[in-house]
Amino acid sequence: MNSGTGARSGRPTLPDALHDGERLWLPEEAAQFLRVPRSLVMELVRRNRLPAVRVGRRIRFNKQDLIAWAAKGGAGPARGDGPS
Repeated sequence: MNSGTGARSGRPTLPDALHDGERLWLPEEAAQFLRVPRSLVMELVRRNRLPAVRVGRRIRFNKQDLIAWAAKGGAGPARGDGPS
């Protein structure tokens, strides 16, 4: 089973995303939680600015990752993607 960061994308893989035992959110749910349009959520994911998980070709979100991202002001790269 794959764990850790995805080799190609730098995004967390499914086992990492489920660290809190909660189900992953759809883009619409993440947008509603963040109170922004779905299109903005998808654009932030495309720019690798919002923590997201790929499940095949689909994008999903971990609630705790979104809370942490928002607590930091929503600024900066998604986790693990900043400068070393």
